[in-house]
Amino acid sequence: MIWTLIVLCIFIVSLAIGIFVDDYELKYTGIATAVIYGFVLLCMVGAIISEHTFVDAKVDQLQAERAALVYQMDHQLYLGDALGDYNKKIISWRHIHENPWTSWFQGDYIYEVDPIELK
Repeated sequence: MIWTLIVLCIFIVSLAIGIFVDDYELKYTGIATAVIYGFVLLCMVGAIISEHTFVDAKVDQLQAERAALVYQMDHQLYLGDALGDYNKKIISWRHIHENPWTSWFQGDYIYEVDPIELK
């Protein structure tokens, strides 16, 4: 969240400098900066939108992965690093969601799926 707001502020300030300042070099520096940060802002908004769309499919995929791992664990099949990788992924995504700098880049759906506890 905070990263997006910082980039938005830099974009607005540099755009204002590019439009309202009469100094030739400063004007075009402001416009160039606005173009660069505008592109970055567009990418950030695209990432936020893509993370918050098709939530049901993402939850279903995570639940299916969890169910397969629980089945393998219950039947004492070889899991390898899959269980640890799954738990790390869930915990990492939750950390991204709880961090105010990056919270918009991870959806709330991550709390609908729990990490797997070893028995």
